[in-house]
Amino acid sequence: MNQPINEQLTAAAAERDVSFEFTGTGGEFFRIWIVNLFLTIITVGIYSAWAKVRTASYFYSHTHLDGNSFRYLAKPITILKGRLIAIAALVVYTLANQYYPLVGALMSVGLLVMLPWLITRSLRFNAFNSAYRNVRFDFTGDVGGATVAFLAWPVLGVLSLGLLMPLVMKKQNEYMVNNFSYGTQNLSLEASTGSFYKAFLVAVGLGILVGVASALAAPLSQYAPLLGATVAYLLAFAYMRVQLFNLVYGGTSIGDHRLQASMTTGSFLGLTITNILLIAVTLGLAYPVARVRAARYKAGHLGAVIAGNLDNFVAAESERVSAVGEELGDMLDLDIGL
Repeated sequence: MNQPINEQLTAAAAERDVSFEFTGTGGEFFRIWIVNLFLTIITVGIYSAWAKVRTASYFYSHTHLDGNSFRYLAKPITILKGRLIAIAALVVYTLANQYYPLVGALMSVGLLVMLPWLITRSLRFNAFNSAYRNVRFDFTGDVGGATVAFLAWPVLGVLSLGLLMPLVMKKQNEYMVNNFSYGTQNLSLEASTGSFYKAFLVAVGLGILVGVASALAAPLSQYAPLLGATVAYLLAFAYMRVQLFNLVYGGTSIGDHRLQASMTTGSFLGLTITNILLIAVTLGLAYPVARVRAARYKAGHLGAVIAGNLDNFVAAESERVSAVGEELGDMLDLDIGL
């Protein structure tokens, strides 16, 4: 009778909290960013593939968990191939849309049909080229699942006049997280439908509340409606962004290990506003500083509960991956911005 209880107490005692940490600085990234910008301009965009790898490598290598950093492993030439294909497709679509509208319309439909495939390729590329302690991540979701998550559910959300949108967000995040793996171990997202609805309704409520207040203040100032709309958008955006971050990251686990998230609306809103002001006042030159501040903030509000010895877990995944084998063929980075 006491054995299960003892095992639970032992497991609980073995758990430890660790925090993510971002160690990059605005000055360091500014030097990378300004060189990337200059070389991208003089090469008419060709260097952008190398710029992306340098940027991603900097942020990955300066993001630490339990004393180890992450790695970005993509090859610039692979990214360049994907971008050249995308540019060629865009040129063909633009010309067809201008001179052959019917062909352009058919291409638009074709692009919509291809969207789930594009999403899975992008997620797979980004996951596969990310690693922690020499073990790669992967994404195993299929096109069918992406079709349901990113086409079928959004259509239902629209047809329901928005009533199903929180459920749509949940289904899309479940598809992405549950098909994301570290080595051979899949991640798992546990978040209730009610929590997504609560976040959505509170965000809408905040927007409506500020909007009503600004409308009532309209007789006092002609700028009240515009100011109220801006505040309502920022407040609703910040609240929803924070809640989604906490729900998705805080509800994610892998094996016996789980993540923790602790963003707050006030701190995130303050970060967003000050970053916008920094970029505006410096005419864009403070963008690297703003991005580093955002990365440090995100890492500072993200942690993990490690059950037992993380070294053993990583070693086991490394052995399983070696036994199964890795797919090392070139995958095109379609860079659709998910």
